[in-house]
Formats: sequence, C-alpha cells, structure tokens
Amino acid sequence: MDSPKRNETQDAAAIAIDYDRVDVAAIMDQITKVAAAAPLEEARLSDAFSSSPAPASPPGASGIKDRIRAWMTSLIRPFFPLIRFIGLPLHEDIRATQESLHETNKRLDKLTEMFFRLEEKTDRIDRDLNTSTEYIRLLHNLGHNLVVELTKLKIEADTLKGKFRILEKDQDHLQRRERALEDKTCR
Repeated sequence: MDSPKRNETQDAAAIAIDYDRVDVAAIMDQITKVAAAAPLEEARLSDAFSSSPAPASPPGASGIKDRIRAWMTSLIRPFFPLIRFIGLPLHEDIRATQESLHETNKRLDKLTEMFFRLEEKTDRIDRDLNTSTEYIRLLHNLGHNLVVELTKLKIEADTLKGKFRILEKDQDHLQRRERALEDKTCR
C-alpha cells in the first residue's frame, strides 16, 4: 500500500496501436505484458469497489484493525445460527414477494398480449368501418344521382306526353279538316 500508484495513462501509453492496420493478436500480447508487469494492489481494488476513498491510516494501524476484526468475528461466530434464524422470515418474505412479482409479471404479459390482440382487432374493425363508410358514401351518391336522373327522365317523359297530346290534337284537327275538304269537293 505504501508503493506509489501507477498512472493508467502510463499503462495505456505502453500499448501501441496502429489504427491503419489493426493486429488484434499483437495488441493482446501488449496488454498481457503490461498486466504481468503491473502487480495487483490491494488499494487499487478497494478504490475500484468503494465509492469514496479510504482515509489514510498511519503505519501499523492496519495490523490493529485486522486483529480487532478477527477478534470480533470470533465473538460473533457462535451467534451465526441465531442471525440466520432471525433473517429467515425476512428471506421468506423476500421469496414470497419475488413469487408474487413473478405472478404479476405473468399476468402483465398476458394483459399486454391481450392488448396487442385487441389493438389488432380494433385496427381491423377500423379498416372495415372505413371501407363500410366509403361504401355507404358511394351508395348515397349513387342513390342521389339515380334520383336526379329519374327526375330528369320523368320531366322529359311528361314533356313528351304533352307534345304527343298536342300532335294528337293537331292530327285530329287535320283529319277533320281533310274530311271537311273532301266533303266540300265531293258535293
């Protein structure tokens, strides 16, 4: 712990990488050489796993801490079964909660599956409804156009009937006139 820490940039500088021609095997060899040259330090590992750095301790204090820790552990060792027994209900509660969460997740999965199926059905219904609406609009326009055309044909038929009646009257008038002229000429 008293040895100075190596800088990570020094380790990175020891590895040369040619970015134009990347040789993975050569890079791995360099990394293994750097790792073999740098001994693992206990302080480095503790710094990596702790959120805040440990305060600097005076020399010889770590031995006292280790002895106190060993003594406390030996005092607590007979109570380990009791501690486990006390923690058992907590463990069972956690396990029951996990099972409950698992069942809830299963139900949620089923619900989301049902939701997506329902969404697909509503999409199909919407498409069918849209096509039905388009058909209804087309039928409405067709019916409207048929009514307009039938109205025009009825008016035209009434006009033709009127003209036909006029022509009948003219024909009757001309026939009577012809008969009258024949009677005059024959007499």
